[in-house]
Amino acid sequence: MKNSATQVGAILVALSLLFLPVTDAQAQDSVYDANTFQLGDGQPPPGMPGMANILEDSGLSGPDWATLFAADGSPRDDYPLDANGNPAGNGIPDYQELYGGQWVVFTADDVSLGTGLETTALAPDGRVRNGVVGADHDIGNAYVYSTTSSTGNLIVYVGLERLGTGASYFEFEFNQDLFRLGHGGYGRGEPWQVDGERIVGDVLVKMTFEPGSLGTVETSAWDGQGWVGLSSFTGQGCDQGETLCAVCNATVIDGGPWVNYDTDGDPEQIAADRFIEAGINVGALLGSQPSYTTVRLRTPGDAAFGYFEQGN
Repeated sequence: MKNSATQVGAILVALSLLFLPVTDAQAQDSVYDANTFQLGDGQPPPGMPGMANILEDSGLSGPDWATLFAADGSPRDDYPLDANGNPAGNGIPDYQELYGGQWVVFTADDVSLGTGLETTALAPDGRVRNGVVGADHDIGNAYVYSTTSSTGNLIVYVGLERLGTGASYFEFEFNQDLFRLGHGGYGRGEPWQVDGERIVGDVLVKMTFEPGSLGTVETSAWDGQGWVGLSSFTGQGCDQGETLCAVCNATVIDGGPWVNYDTDGDPEQIAADRFIEAGINVGALLGSQPSYTTVRLRTPGDAAFGYFEQGN
């Protein structure tokens, strides 16, 4: 089972981007904004292939994943500092107090690793079962952070560690209803049902991968009958309005204060092209500001659930 310091979970996303110049009007509500989150290199126009990272960059403003989460995956509460400069905390998570964020999710995967038994493998009919997930489809640690733009739009940032570099896809689905495992599982001899109902305004982000590279990125909205496309692109970068951006890591990066695994189950840093982060301006794309409860992550063979850690 996937473990999260906030909830059991996982997430998946699919995104693709175009390299296009940005006007001042577009940049005002861009997800590619170092004041909102440290996505890419922070230099306009967007030219950020290979710049995905977990650690904070002192040259950029805004939070990064290691700024938002402590080593155990819980939301950081370091502020304020004591007289000696050590974290004192005050019961208000830093993502809210320092950065104005709405919620965060940390989802850890330290079970299947491409070889061992995975208790949240995805069955072909969409149910969840025990099984082994191939490395290319196995979900590693995943992260979500939500905030608002200067114009009040909901923006969601996601990060994902892949355990392999082969062809696959990953999906992050953001749901307003509570999705969870229902009937099935231990003692019943059948896969778990997934309980929950999609609502108009739920959002899906899907990323496809070619061997060693990001293929396409697209985002869609649930209209009550099916998924309706909102934006898409190919490779790393942003769409024309910078409402959707995605980037990978071109070199080995530090995985942060928590543990990251390779496909042998050994702790490691994150190899090139195995960490992807993206930003989605949900409010601008939908024209509304939904309130999400659950984020679900899927691959062709893996699944997980994350539940939003709300600020106080």
